Amino acid sequence: MQTTFAYQSQEKSFSKFMPIESDNYKGEILIVDDEPNNLEILSKMLISQNYDVRVANSGQYALAAIKSSAPDIILMDINMPLMNGYETSRHIKANPNSEKIPIIFVSANSDTIDKIKAFNAGGVDYITKPFQVEEVIARIENQLKIARLSRELYIELLRYQLNPHFLFNSLNSIRALVSIDSKSAEDMITQLSEYLRYLLINRKKMDINVNEEIEATLNYLAIEKIRFKDKLIINTSIDEGVNRYSMPAFLLQPLVENAIKYGMATSEMPLVIEISAQIKNEMLIFSVSNTGYWVTACDDEIPQASSLGVGLQNIKQRLRECYPSSHSFTIINTNDRVCITIEIPIE
Repeated sequence: MQTTFAYQSQEKSFSKFMPIESDNYKGEILIVDDEPNNLEILSKMLISQNYDVRVANSGQYALAAIKSSAPDIILMDINMPLMNGYETSRHIKANPNSEKIPIIFVSANSDTIDKIKAFNAGGVDYITKPFQVEEVIARIENQLKIARLSRELYIELLRYQLNPHFLFNSLNSIRALVSIDSKSAEDMITQLSEYLRYLLINRKKMDINVNEEIEATLNYLAIEKIRFKDKLIINTSIDEGVNRYSMPAFLLQPLVENAIKYGMATSEMPLVIEISAQIKNEMLIFSVSNTGYWVTACDDEIPQASSLGVGLQNIKQRLRECYPSSHSFTIINTNDRVCITIEIPIE
């Protein structure tokens, strides 16, 4: 029997309606307006400022475009048939995959009540037509800067949720060994020091080379191998090509920590953990599997069950921030093995 838990996003299309030179890339903007002249004027203006532009002439097409590939910012008209800008914005903000995309309303309506409706619908700014080019560019750049800083802060906070948990577990393992096996305790301290060095060196990095992330993960496993000895077997399968690409820092270690924590409670000994990294269809694919079975929060026989899901939810949130519409997170549970797979686009 096999159970699959899927957290799957739409695969991102990287084709742009109006491409620019990648060296000058400043961000992708989706313009939503039912008037062709407005679309043309705004598109030309933004392309001249090295923005990548997509257009949608209705609220429905805008929602489909966002589902296919999330833009960095949206310029939204208000008066459109079938679905106006307010309603379109509310749909965008109701979707977890698009709720953080900044929306700037651009409209000829200048009444205060229209602006209040726009902000209540999720808008972050409001530009009145006719507009000045300098004003539009300044407002777009301001909102992109705010969104970037907010995203970086949020991801950083998610990372710091994980690191103290790891340190707590590692120090407990060392304390348990000190009195019964001082040599192993010394080796574990050395491994932990190496991992802490990795944390310090890369603490400000959002992305890191795949090889560095895998080495850090294996360093963590070396610590646990000292602790569990023959009760733990580690197998790896890493494609050579993955070292050419980057990934979010500290993404794999929580998966491995989870595999040990619940694998030790549910697997026959020895616990076997397998880690793989490969490239397929322009995607980086990481898998962490362990013998044992999937634990639910209501499993009274497993003491740790009440804390299940914290680390995994953290990873899901980080993936949504880094790859809003171009990643997948899948859990496969069979009778004797659990496998978690992450797919992200190559960078």
